[in-house]
Amino acid sequence: MQTEKGEEVSSSDSQVRITALTTTGDGCPAGTYSTSINAAGTIATLGFDAYQAAVGPGVPGSDREKHCELFVTLRYPVGCTVATLTTTHHGFALAQSGVSATIASTYNLSPGSLTNGSPASTVLSGAAWVNGDTYTRNDVTPARVSVVSQQQRDVSFTVRSRLFVSANSSTREGLVTADDVTLTVTSQAAC
Repeated sequence: MQTEKGEEVSSSDSQVRITALTTTGDGCPAGTYSTSINAAGTIATLGFDAYQAAVGPGVPGSDREKHCELFVTLRYPVGCTVATLTTTHHGFALAQSGVSATIASTYNLSPGSLTNGSPASTVLSGAAWVNGDTYTRNDVTPARVSVVSQQQRDVSFTVRSRLFVSANSSTREGLVTADDVTLTVTSQAAC
């Protein structure tokens, strides 16, 4: 198939695709993560080696909160499309009595509009976390974009991730890690 300008258009041009992924933040400095995007461009995974926040004796106060921003480039087809983007966070938390570990994310799309751009934070505390356990957090974000020309097809999707640990005493210990985050284009439809 060809466009009016004679450019080849593959069948993948009719689908929302992830084309690039970069990061910044004190939770994901260069050299401490790996990225992959599947061949279809529908799944991108970022694996972390050192993204964690902690409290406890001997732990610097600067370690109680860490951030990582993911900048994802999405290629939208021409026309109005609503894609459902599911972001899945995996990690580990250990929280002694009196310690809370918080996982929070916010999302932004430019150009376009999002539903559920600021979902509620996940707070891990209580007996279930005293010995440590893994967690999974899923955020579902419908992203509506209208593309009017071939030159305006790339859309910026930003995931702002935050880990925070607080304690009611300086003798309490706790930590939360982010092991990986996966962004999946789970569905799409014309507006």
